[in-house]
This record gives sequence, structure tokens and C-alpha cells, in this order.
Amino acid sequence: MIKKITIFLLLFIAFSCGKKISESKAEKENKKIEENNLAEKYNRHVDFYNQIIKIDSHIGYYFEIAGKGEKLNKIKSEVPLPVIEQKFIDEIRNNTKIEGEFAELDDKSHVLTTVLEGMKVLTDEMRDYYKDELYLKDGYKKGVEYHLKFIETAKKYNEVSRNYKSSFKEKASQKKRQNLETFKKEGKVIKYNLMLLMDSGEALLDEIQNQKLNAENFIEGNVDKFILQNEQLKASYNQLKISSEDKKTLENEGFHNSDFTSFLLYTERFIDSVDVLIAKMGSKEKIDKGILKNPTAVENTSGTPENIFNEYNYLVKEYNRLLGKK
Repeated sequence: MIKKITIFLLLFIAFSCGKKISESKAEKENKKIEENNLAEKYNRHVDFYNQIIKIDSHIGYYFEIAGKGEKLNKIKSEVPLPVIEQKFIDEIRNNTKIEGEFAELDDKSHVLTTVLEGMKVLTDEMRDYYKDELYLKDGYKKGVEYHLKFIETAKKYNEVSRNYKSSFKEKASQKKRQNLETFKKEGKVIKYNLMLLMDSGEALLDEIQNQKLNAENFIEGNVDKFILQNEQLKASYNQLKISSEDKKTLENEGFHNSDFTSFLLYTERFIDSVDVLIAKMGSKEKIDKGILKNPTAVENTSGTPENIFNEYNYLVKEYNRLLGKK
């Protein structure tokens, strides 16, 4: 069975200085410090969101191998359990101590870290149990106990993580709208086009999730919706390409055209994979069974939903690198 699609970081942020008003140098410096602190606070929530999405996928991997019911399938190798680092928990807890926006996210992330701490203790023990092959000594007796505990822990986790993810997506969507309005108002054409392109890509991923597609079943999906969204993606790409080649626009926003070389390359890779997906959906061409047995091969095969998520993940990293220079 194909493992669940790993959902990578789909949301992104770019902060702006906002309205230009008459301020003293000290006031401007203090305002800038506050904005930077707030940006860092939000970006830690972005990192936290990304980490829990990875935890979601590994919980899915575990149940695919161990079984979703109370009966434990006999596992004869290292089991794919979530990797939860204490540093990760401590960072988000410290983040909630920083004053400012995001009170709802802070409260929900604090509840989630409490559940994650309990999950960390359990999964650390389970990992050692399977790694050291202790199941050979007790005939999986402890393995069954761990399995039942993990089922209960996962139920608690799913409930609180769902609440956090919902609030995060709402806040991220709000920030994105604010940024688009600011970029448009300030005449930042390149940054505006960048965000539109990323938004178009995200819409494609949302559609894959909405249709619950993976490498095994994607040819059964509604291809018409992908064709329309792919057209929007390509239009956004063309607009960005035009603006990133305009010397005056580049100079106004502090970019050089060479800054976009990698980003445009990764965008083309992403678009190419979507093109292959659409072509295979249209021809009802299935993925080779040999590839389906290997999750890494699936992620690296152009046109699979998994590969599209994988390519978008690289694109997000390029996006963050590009705006990180500004």
C-alpha cells in the first residue's frame, strides 16, 4: 500500500513595514524591532506547523504497517514512528512567551506540546523496543501494549492538532491577503507575482487533497479541475518571468535577475510534473507496480501526486531563500 502523501509546508509569509508616517529615528528602530520579533514569532509557528504535518504522516505510516485496529501486525523491522525532539517542543513553548499577535495559536500550540511530550516518551520506548528486537524475547507482548497506548495517544493528538492546524491556516490566509494588498499598494510587482504563483501552486495541492489522490488512484480524479488550475499556474509563472526580467522593476525592489534563476527552474520542474499528471489522467496511464512498492521512487516519479508535493516543497524553500535576502 502506498504511504500517505507527505504534506509539506504550503504556507508562507512576508512582512512589510506598513504605513509610512512621520516618526523619529528611535521610533522607527523600535517599530522595526517589534516587527522583526513578530515575524520571528510567526515563522516559528510556520516551522511548528510543518513539523506536525510530518508527524501526521509518520502516524499514518505506523498504522499502515502495524494495523489500524487493536490487533497488532507483527513488525520485523524498525517501525516508522514520529521523531519528536525536546528542542522542538521547548522552542514553541518559549515562543508563546513573546508578547504580540497570535494568542489563539499560542494557546493551541501549548496544549499540543503537552500531548507531544507524552507521545515522545512513548515513541522513544517503542523505537528502542523494535530497534533492539526485544519483540523476539517476549513474543510481541510489550509491542501490543505499546500499540494500544499509541492508538489512544494518536486520538488525543489528532484532536488537538486539528484545532491548531485550523487556526494556523486561517491566520496564514489572513496574512497572505494582507501581504498581497500591501505589495499591490506599494507597487512591488515582483513580490506580488511571487505570492500569486505560490498561491496557484498551493491551490493545486489543495485539489489533490480534496480529491484524496495518490500514485495508486490519481487517474480516477477529475482532470478538468487540474487543467484549469494549471492554466492559472502558468499564467502566474509568465507574469513573474516578465517582471523578473524588467531591469527597472528589479532595481525598484532590490533584486537582480540572477536571483530568480533557481526559483524559475524549480517552478518549471513543478509545472512539468503537473503537466505529466494531467497527461496520465487523460490517458488513464497507471504508475508501474514496481515503482508503487517504493515510496522514494514514487516521490521521484514525475506526475505522481507525491512528486508534485515534493517539487512544491523545493519551490517553497527557494521562495523563502529568495525573500530571505530582502
